[in-house]
Amino acid sequence: MRETTEFGVRYSEFEALNTVVVGISVDSVASQKKHAITCNAGYPLLSDKGGTLVKALGIASDSGSAKRTTFVVGQDGAIKQVFEGVKVDGHVDEVLAAVKAL
Repeated sequence: MRETTEFGVRYSEFEALNTVVVGISVDSVASQKKHAITCNAGYPLLSDKGGTLVKALGIASDSGSAKRTTFVVGQDGAIKQVFEGVKVDGHVDEVLAAVKAL
């Protein structure tokens, strides 16, 4: 929850770098919508209810949820950096630095 809020608060910094932020979870569309409103996300939170994308990316946990992971994708569509086992504190700064390094 805090991570969604922090990315939302700092979303304008990503926009200034021509960067799109998208959150994805195996939660339902209704759950994602409620979460986006509660956290004032300001960016899309998508539902991967069946876990198709989570499995394809290799980030499915044993319970079927998504492991907390961030992907930085370049304009060419290639994954440039992967943050695994994400901890909320300082993560937005790490991602912004990775985007600026592209």
